[in-house]
Amino acid sequence: MQTEGQAALQAAFDKLRRGAVPLSRVRIVWRQTDGRYLYAVKDPQEAVELTADQLEEAEPAMAAILKAEPGAGVLIRSLPEYAYGVTQIRNLRSFRPPLDDALQMIGGRLALVGSHESGRIPGIFQRRKACIVRPSQKRGESEPFVLTLGSTPLRAAIRVLILEKACRALIEGTLLGGIKRVSPWHAIRKLAAYPCPEVDGGLPVSEGESYGRLAHCLNQLLEENLIQTAPGAVAVRLDESHFLMARGCGDDPLTPEGVVRVKIKTLENDGGLAPSFELRLHAAIMNHHAHADCVILTRAGASSVFAACRQRLDAETGYAPARIGAVMKALGNSRPTCILGNRGALVMGESVRDTLDRCRALEDTARRHLSEKVRELRG
Repeated sequence: MQTEGQAALQAAFDKLRRGAVPLSRVRIVWRQTDGRYLYAVKDPQEAVELTADQLEEAEPAMAAILKAEPGAGVLIRSLPEYAYGVTQIRNLRSFRPPLDDALQMIGGRLALVGSHESGRIPGIFQRRKACIVRPSQKRGESEPFVLTLGSTPLRAAIRVLILEKACRALIEGTLLGGIKRVSPWHAIRKLAAYPCPEVDGGLPVSEGESYGRLAHCLNQLLEENLIQTAPGAVAVRLDESHFLMARGCGDDPLTPEGVVRVKIKTLENDGGLAPSFELRLHAAIMNHHAHADCVILTRAGASSVFAACRQRLDAETGYAPARIGAVMKALGNSRPTCILGNRGALVMGESVRDTLDRCRALEDTARRHLSEKVRELRG
């Protein structure tokens, strides 16, 4: 196996490990250009090459999906904790993802099927990028599993984490009164709002340190699974008139070359970013809060439960639907954090380090609140 292939598989396994997905239940099939497949079970270093016939013998369900989806590059089979919990909900056949990133990256509904319904699974992947498979008692199977598609191993791994976050929101959201649906039109608008053009030319040397700070911040958030993808996640102030934001395209760790400069007043930028909700929100905050040096839109698991249920976390944290006017009103002049309905949470600070620390504190607080709810139920 080529070194590039090993590195890509290792990155996917590392991503799943950081997201607390048990690697002992992970299998990855990666289509190669010569018609063969890389097949990794539990450990990317033990990956082997298989022919189409060998794959069909080893993993008939996965082979059938890849055969029906010739444009798909990678298929991952895994079993995250909350996805397993969703399979224990009786009579649940599907549910609409309560978070916008799941709606965008997976599809309008998350389907649950029995493993004996093998004929249905390829059809599901014609419309969606993931599904949850319950075990078949007829076949003597002991545990369910999750299947996710992606163009690369890391992209498929990201979908596993986003699916797991949606499942967590469904389960733990019951502690907060239940999840609230997000409109599927939102994902369509978001897909159209974030093109990923090429940026020509290097970075000005005088701004290299600021670009590096943003790239470091994003890579740290990805490492800690506080976000799963980069687009729109972080803005860092450059000066009174500009801030920096990542294009967030590709699977490699962000470098300063992947960061663009945006004019606060007009949203003009040197990376071709369209005026998405995230871009306009960052600009509004930088314009209104002169002390804000960094703004993060976090997508962490526990705080996303509150976002899916459209609930405030505590008195110090605001809540707002995903509308710029509402967010600015919820932040006021003093609040540094705000839950965003069906999205995640917004955190701002006077430095990158300060904002990262607030992101971690917000997630810890959300975990404690959910744990307290569980203790209350148990009496």
